[in-house]
Amino acid sequence: MITIHGKEVPTELHEIADPATTALCIIDMQNDCCLPGGSAHEAGADMSMYEATIPRIAAFARTCREVGVPVINVRILTLPDGKSDSAAWLRLRLRANKSYSPENEGAWSFTVEGTWGAEFVPALSPEPGDFLVTKFRSSAFHNTDLDLILRSNGIQTVLVAGCTTEGCVESTVRDLCFYDYFGVVLSDCVGSDVPALHEASMLVMSAYRADIAASSEVARAWEATTR
Repeated sequence: MITIHGKEVPTELHEIADPATTALCIIDMQNDCCLPGGSAHEAGADMSMYEATIPRIAAFARTCREVGVPVINVRILTLPDGKSDSAAWLRLRLRANKSYSPENEGAWSFTVEGTWGAEFVPALSPEPGDFLVTKFRSSAFHNTDLDLILRSNGIQTVLVAGCTTEGCVESTVRDLCFYDYFGVVLSDCVGSDVPALHEASMLVMSAYRADIAASSEVARAWEATTR
């Protein structure tokens, strides 16, 4: 811990991710985004990274619950018949669909409310005591109650896991800075269906947007503080 302008600033992982003031935020780990058979996979997305990240996130979420760190499950929804879609949002989804395959036509349809694709992947279903945040755009802060939940529970640091690294994860991480939270990206618990974009996003975020740590590093820091 160092002092700048009379304010104590944490610099070590065990200070930044103090379990008493830390929460885990799991972003958009839903069937359409992360599993074979989901709309992203059917559009041509590479699901291989999620095969590794899903069990890691599940294991770390169990650790969080054991030590009393709140788990916040974030989901992105689309209302049926385009009722939550602006023209700008549809344009973004047109570009996203083309990124999977140049031959794709139309806007990528994903996580429509009430469908299998909108459900959390089975290994990451919310558990009793967890929080649930619903969003309709990339950032978990945009028009949601996430900030209210964090502040009401004395949270200062948010550990970020989930997908997609260069999309909803990075959007949320940027907003963490703007809302004056400490952000820690769990390097082994985020992923993308475009590995090159994952790497680019991690490079950008690690420059100064967030601290980067593996989930095992955080768990070890917690173990050390409870000895």
